[in-house]
Amino acid sequence: MENLFAFDLLIANTDRRKDKLNLLFLGEWDNFWLIDHEKAFANTNANNWQEQLSTLAKNHTLQPILKKSNIGASIFDTFAYYLENINWTKLNQKLNQLHQQLSDYDNIPSNKFGDIIAYLHDKIANPNIFISFLKDQI
Repeated sequence: MENLFAFDLLIANTDRRKDKLNLLFLGEWDNFWLIDHEKAFANTNANNWQEQLSTLAKNHTLQPILKKSNIGASIFDTFAYYLENINWTKLNQKLNQLHQQLSDYDNIPSNKFGDIIAYLHDKIANPNIFISFLKDQI
């Protein structure tokens, strides 16, 4: 659950809220698929991301559950590992390929895509800052 929470904040997903789960359950509570990411990166800005993500965290489906959990200081260790081991060069290449493909269909402005890349790069280059922020939210 903590990885889902962290992932949603990383992609600034405004559409998984307490009133809108956007999870497809496959039987058990811990067996689900994430759905509905169309509002990801809607308001990403590398400069004031903490304020934006604090609001998302307060409204997130899993925030109250994580607040009550007894996971402790190691709560986001797995997600930190993922962030620390992302190959930025490969990811950046894939993001630029994606932008090229999407620009033919969706008219995504180049400056918006540049904002998304800068935002992600900031989190990947400084994983300890992002993980510390996540911990502060619960």
